[in-house]
Amino acid sequence: GRCGGGGGGRLVLMHTAQPARRGQAEGRVVMRVSDDRGISWSSNPVPMLTRRGSFIRHGLLPAQTVTGMLLPVYFTPRGMSNTAGQGAVMLRSEDQHGLRWREIKEPVVEPAAAEAGETPRGGTEGANVGGGETESGAEAAAEAGETP
Repeated sequence: GRCGGGGGGRLVLMHTAQPARRGQAEGRVVMRVSDDRGISWSSNPVPMLTRRGSFIRHGLLPAQTVTGMLLPVYFTPRGMSNTAGQGAVMLRSEDQHGLRWREIKEPVVEPAAAEAGETPRGGTEGANVGGGETESGAEAAAEAGETP
């Protein structure tokens, strides 16, 4: 599957989670994994990004690239209640299954991702889109021996 499915029936569900009555600035992007084509799911969501206030927009799927996947993620800083203070980042998967992610440290105004082979005008297929990166919550959990 496109969302980190790979083979063997593995599906990766990415969604936004936020505490009740605490506002969007407390939200976070998490993932759950199914190894049986969606019949059952991991019980604990694994944070994909440690930054609070992060969210993904409806209908957005990660784009498969030559080396992994890209996922646009938006965030609302603490104390902001409107969209004026929102920002965006791109997450890049560290594996073909979408289980480890890193934030691309590039300023992003309106993120978009395209499938490998669907190059924008003047673009280069498989181009490097970002520089320095930080460890995501999902990667930290994986390195700590926790499984989603």
